[in-house]
Amino acid sequence: MATDEGTARIVLAPGCEPSDELAPQLVVTHGDVYLVQQISDGALQGETSRLARWRQDVTGRLGLAEVSRVLLRTQQLGLGTLVPGEHGWPTLAGNPAAHPLVFVDAWRLVVPE
Repeated sequence: MATDEGTARIVLAPGCEPSDELAPQLVVTHGDVYLVQQISDGALQGETSRLARWRQDVTGRLGLAEVSRVLLRTQQLGLGTLVPGEHGWPTLAGNPAAHPLVFVDAWRLVVPE
């Protein structure tokens, strides 16, 4: 479903609540693409009961059909993504766990190959 950081974060974003402090930690620890893969497979490596609850909550909010629709529409419109650490990512105040995982970036239009 996700092969790059921007796509993985588009997949994760609808499932993660704004105050979700675990999501950013898991992204840093495991990486975006791996995390999406593990959620899709139905278990996280070394899953504790807390991680299992988090994964089930995220999976319940994701709606994989909706994620697929958003990814397709993003591609159709030729939009790019902007993730933390990339040039152009804004300096955001407050708790980093409350920051967005990704911005869809109309200024970084993806040129079809």
